[in-house]
Amino acid sequence: MESARTLFKLVRRAQVAKPGKRRKLFLDVEGHRTNDGGFDRDMLELQNDFLVGFLAPFLYEVHCPLATLRKPRAQDDDIPDELVIQNRPTEGV
Repeated sequence: MESARTLFKLVRRAQVAKPGKRRKLFLDVEGHRTNDGGFDRDMLELQNDFLVGFLAPFLYEVHCPLATLRKPRAQDDDIPDELVIQNRPTEGV
């Protein structure tokens, strides 16, 4: 959650400092690996669910180990004032 909050704050600050300018995010990951060399659950969630699933619309480009995205349309500059993170319901409950 701390990493998600940090990335969100960076994107908000970039919009405040340079409104409407194209934003590119480069995420380099050290560690967070499983024994077989893949990313651990937290890092997969950060990249897939948060970065690609939530933050990407507010960026022109995203570069992370799992994906590189470039928006064909303009980025969304209406970034929420704050990030609200909700826990997922536990499966099988």
